[in-house]
Amino acid sequence: STAGVNIDIKGKIVIPSGDSVSFDSVPGASLFLKNHPEVRCLTDEHGEFRLTNNPNAVLRRTATEKPRVQMWVMARRDGFLVNMTGGEKKMDVGIYNADGRILASGGIEGPLCRDYFMPFPTASAVHLIKISSKSGSWIFKTIPAMGFVITDNSQQQGERSALRKKRSTFYSDTLVVFLKGFRTGLFGVDSYVKTGFIGKMELSHSWVNCQDPMLMAKKGSMIRIAAKDYDFEMGQFCDTIWGKKDGHPTSDLEQPQHTVFFANHFFIDSTEITQGEYDSLMKAAYPGYIKPAWSAQYGMGSNYPVYSVSWDDAILFCNARSKRDRLDTVYSYSGITGTPGALSKLTNVSAQISKTGYRLPTEAQWEYACKAGTTADFFWERDYDYYKQTETDIFDEANSKAVWAKNSWELGSGEEGFGAHPVTDMEYSFYDLYGMTGNVSEWCHDWVGKYQWGAAKDPTGPDTGASHVLRGGNWGNGIFYLRSANRYFASPEGLNENLFKGFRTVRTAGENE
Repeated sequence: STAGVNIDIKGKIVIPSGDSVSFDSVPGASLFLKNHPEVRCLTDEHGEFRLTNNPNAVLRRTATEKPRVQMWVMARRDGFLVNMTGGEKKMDVGIYNADGRILASGGIEGPLCRDYFMPFPTASAVHLIKISSKSGSWIFKTIPAMGFVITDNSQQQGERSALRKKRSTFYSDTLVVFLKGFRTGLFGVDSYVKTGFIGKMELSHSWVNCQDPMLMAKKGSMIRIAAKDYDFEMGQFCDTIWGKKDGHPTSDLEQPQHTVFFANHFFIDSTEITQGEYDSLMKAAYPGYIKPAWSAQYGMGSNYPVYSVSWDDAILFCNARSKRDRLDTVYSYSGITGTPGALSKLTNVSAQISKTGYRLPTEAQWEYACKAGTTADFFWERDYDYYKQTETDIFDEANSKAVWAKNSWELGSGEEGFGAHPVTDMEYSFYDLYGMTGNVSEWCHDWVGKYQWGAAKDPTGPDTGASHVLRGGNWGNGIFYLRSANRYFASPEGLNENLFKGFRTVRTAGENE
């Protein structure tokens, strides 16, 4: 609650412009405070905002636009060019060496003089350039001999300066900023009453597949997903997408949205594991194996997805596939309760994710592959709000992308199309993957757990838990559960939920793959 807390933070959200030195404003970004999520606002058309719990507060714009700084590297004339913007009439410029000693200084008088050139005292050294005006002050770190600004340490007046001694800062809260296509911004604020705040957003960096699917890197039935040194935003930003209960948000299982980085590329099955390949491999690997209770009523055939599979049976398949292909197995266990194929359970399971054998995808790998470089709720670049309309024809697009309630469950038992469909019935995604949403829900490696704030690298979930994550929705679900960020599903009443559980596998790509 914000009772007794006066919150009034004014500032601007910016993103790098095309020249990588200046910044453009960000309209429509969503902001809230981590410790007071009920205090929210959007940036205006100029990227400016006022975050306050005063209902009568009005945003008054202040000039905070940063001057444009460009490098000039010319024969016998090395220096930098300052372009005066935002209606500035006077700027002071200072050049310092790396330890803060001033080397040269000067001033810019306007408004007629829009550009100002200043030479470097020594072109080979590292310089700090400080530009000050009524709007604030900015620090730029440069190496003149390289011909460009290598680091932008811009700070508003009153903030810590690179030319001052570093001092520890106590942050009262964290300002969270969200904008599709950008990494979730987390900015420490040292006071709830603040002006001139500048938050710089960074572009998200998911792999965008620009190839014809026929040219995709493949190995057998698996697709190589470019993930090393890439990242994406995992989770759901909207905390009320699941609705409200007693006036409070209910979407915390999919939150907070956070940036995930990857250390390796990985291969993922282009389709869900089929009944044909599952039955063949398990029968050969495990004496006493019993085929799951597949039936024509719910979808049966060699090209249909496997279902009625426990998480433990899925990892038995992963190990068997690794042994068949002469790869190191990822999973180990001390015993099997029940019979492989008949919803068996394993004891003392452990995993070595770094091995290159087959395994279940982590939640992060699964969601990254499902989103396929997109930022909308569905990989076909629609948001859930689109499907809240009443017109029935808006579902035609979804019907071509996924097997779900309207083209399966709602047809009724015994009707053509009821139950699971063959794995390649629907269109493939931008990553050339079939059935990432709908058909059968897919087991992931992770235990169910709450997301954490901040960026993560190759997250694998909690060490223990009550159940493992299922992703993707299934043929009995409504459109809501097909969202890429959705973490669990609700089974149709009266039907054994095991009929919806299947999986696909991943494998970490080797150095030369």
